[in-house]
Amino acid sequence: MLITKEFIQGVKQKNDLAALIESKGIKLKRTGKVYQGLCPFHADHNPSLIVDPEKQTWCCLGACKGNGKKSSGDVLAFLMRLESLTFKEALVALGAKLPEETPLDMKGRERVEILTRTVDVYHKNLLESTTAQEYLRSRGFCNPDTWRAFKLGYSAGTLAAKAEGGRLKAVGLMTATGKERFQGCVTIPLMDGEAVVGLYGRKVGGIGHYYLPGPHHGLFNATHAAKSKEIILTESILDALSFIKAGFLNVLPLYGINGLTADHLRFFEESGTRRVILCLDSDAAGVKASESIAEKLKLHGIETHTLTLPAKDPNELLTREGADGFQKIFEGLLKKEEEAAPSHASDNGFHIFFDDDQPEDDPHAYSRDGRKYVLESIPHTNAARLFVNLCLYHKGKRYPDRLDLYSARARQGFINRVAPQVDAEPRTIEEDLIFLIEKLEKLRDKDKADAKPLPLQMTPQEKEEAMAFLKSPQLFDAIAADMETLGYVGEDTNKRLAYLVSVSRKLDEPLSMVILSQSGSGKSALAEVTEKLTPPEDAQMFSRLTPQALYYLEPDALSHKLVIIEERSGSEQADYSIRTLQTKRKLTLAAPIKDPATGKIKTQTFEILGPTAFIESTTDPSINFENATRCFEIYLDESPEQTRRIHDYQKGFKSEEKLDLKGRQKKTIANHHHAQRLLKPLPVIIPFAKHIEFPYQKLRTRRDHQRFLNLIEVIAFLHQYQRPKKTIQGADVIMAGIEDYTMALTLAKDLLAETFRDCQKPLRDLLTQIQQMLKKKSEKEKQPVALLTFTRKDVREFTGLPHQRIKRLFAELEEYEYIAVEKAAHGGQHRYQLVAGPEQAAALAGLLTPAELMSKYVYTTGRTRH
Repeated sequence: MLITKEFIQGVKQKNDLAALIESKGIKLKRTGKVYQGLCPFHADHNPSLIVDPEKQTWCCLGACKGNGKKSSGDVLAFLMRLESLTFKEALVALGAKLPEETPLDMKGRERVEILTRTVDVYHKNLLESTTAQEYLRSRGFCNPDTWRAFKLGYSAGTLAAKAEGGRLKAVGLMTATGKERFQGCVTIPLMDGEAVVGLYGRKVGGIGHYYLPGPHHGLFNATHAAKSKEIILTESILDALSFIKAGFLNVLPLYGINGLTADHLRFFEESGTRRVILCLDSDAAGVKASESIAEKLKLHGIETHTLTLPAKDPNELLTREGADGFQKIFEGLLKKEEEAAPSHASDNGFHIFFDDDQPEDDPHAYSRDGRKYVLESIPHTNAARLFVNLCLYHKGKRYPDRLDLYSARARQGFINRVAPQVDAEPRTIEEDLIFLIEKLEKLRDKDKADAKPLPLQMTPQEKEEAMAFLKSPQLFDAIAADMETLGYVGEDTNKRLAYLVSVSRKLDEPLSMVILSQSGSGKSALAEVTEKLTPPEDAQMFSRLTPQALYYLEPDALSHKLVIIEERSGSEQADYSIRTLQTKRKLTLAAPIKDPATGKIKTQTFEILGPTAFIESTTDPSINFENATRCFEIYLDESPEQTRRIHDYQKGFKSEEKLDLKGRQKKTIANHHHAQRLLKPLPVIIPFAKHIEFPYQKLRTRRDHQRFLNLIEVIAFLHQYQRPKKTIQGADVIMAGIEDYTMALTLAKDLLAETFRDCQKPLRDLLTQIQQMLKKKSEKEKQPVALLTFTRKDVREFTGLPHQRIKRLFAELEEYEYIAVEKAAHGGQHRYQLVAGPEQAAALAGLLTPAELMSKYVYTTGRTRH
């Protein structure tokens, strides 16, 4: 695979040039449409570096011109010259993942592997070193759980014996003289997602901060910090760790006062950071750095506040006051800051500033060069319209208007009216309006982000309980018992399968399920209890879906989600889109849309990403064949015994038991949410997959076979903390075991056997009841069953089934020729005769028992396990 122009363009679009330049410590100032700053490539005293944010290009107008070196270009050219990088190295430095065939990508993976192994060695050293442990305790970090959570380590100088020195030098772990770079340091890994990409060291018994050579890559504590829109920014990693010790997880460290990197800015953008609290050292350098960083963050639309602690730095405050005292002091400073901050907005107001000029006491206004724009209210933006009530003030005169900012014609009309009146070029007024549009759209996007529920934070105790649950040898039994605690009694097989369908949303090939049963049997209850046990951010319930409903969701609204449709009759029109999402893992719709700027019709493409797990319920057993082959069809227990179990539970919930039960239910739900959040999205390998035998007589088994393999996969995935793992092609994978095959066979053999029967379970059950009714009638009337006739009323009275259900099932029995009808003339009573009895229960022939499969696997491979 080649590095294409499209690939390079995508990398450049993700990296703002001005942001990158500022992350390298170069201050930029807005001048008109461009930024200016001191050129880093020559001794520049008068700003000669020009950055065009619209074109994403730079150039030097000073001594760089004509010196034979490149004095202009894009973000890649700037980085290559500044840090002497090759083209591919610059791509990687900007966060690109190069195609696997390129040597540089192999080098990148190898680097991560070496760093990961080194972090493990250093962590083991820490747990064995009293010197390193005493140092951490002296800095206030006494809890070994903290050491383990962040993989803190200690370099004892023995790394050379663990791997080849040349590879360690290439990564930077060893110096050119053969000495460990971090020898005698407590170490902390820096992460990019799950990958170790950097390392920080702090000398034990000395001073100095140590990093790997080259630009800083990776962040500390980004996973926890990403869950908050407000970030505390500290000067060092130990300062950030001090905040975490005091209970503040929304913290990120810089790498010194000049250590705001492109990784930080990318993090702020991707996690939607709205507010940063700067808590750097209280010395003069820290205060000056806070001002500089605040200016940089302001360019990215981030609100900043600076807090000064009553100590040299956060770590000193922790060691002096302890975690509780630290927390109390910092929360007091936050409260004081909020009380002192002026209110800039009314209930529905907003404010936007051009340059550094704040408008005069008007929360709905922004100003520039003597032009003051006032909005009477915040508009609600959508894809087609952006109406505003806008008033422009200039030299004591007022120019009000109401216009759609998305309409080029409306904007031009406003510009033509006001530009001559305010002594401004039409282009200048257009820039004002475009700026306003961008700010309003950002406001809309932030509101959407705030509306999304954030995953709950887990306490150490909650995490321990959830992990114990996932490691339980009787995990399946515990799931069934917990669903009974929530009110769903009996139905052990169906409960387990529904839970697995929910968990499968995390995989690339999730399962789906349709619950078929008559009204009042508990279909909705099973769907609801499954939804309760699924983390709320991963579940979506719909009462009804229109044909095009799914196409107009946010692109990732259904990605790795569980979708529950309460009653399938409300979604039949959306069958096609559901089937497509189940099969292709995405939906694509091309629709004609009117362009609000030009008024012309254009084709717009909407793409909704999967994969998605589905659970539907219905009273109609006649499911579209195309849908049925994509999901498990389950039937609920409609027996009197199950009804009695439900009655017993309902009585208990109205007695004193409910006082204890409600508390248990709340704790059960929370524990399942935490447990499912702990499941890592790792792929599953079924080592014995090629030895599984499956019937192939019917065409539909092509999909049934795939569903059976996916069922084994999700069972192993759920038990990932009980299954062995391997590293294959640089990635961790879960190895399924024969016990997963056993569970899948137990759950699915009856469901899969249904695919080989002509009539479905409801029909077979009714035939059995008709046969029982006729047997009694035969004994009473002394006539053979074959000669007896009956009416729908007879069957209704014998079975207790409702009229509409009897009527629908009789029509299907006639179609399958299990009963014959003698139609009466002139609306008389029809009489029926039994032609054939119910099908015999058929086992799913062809599937091996677990013992047979294991014997075949061992015999073929010569292995004893996996």
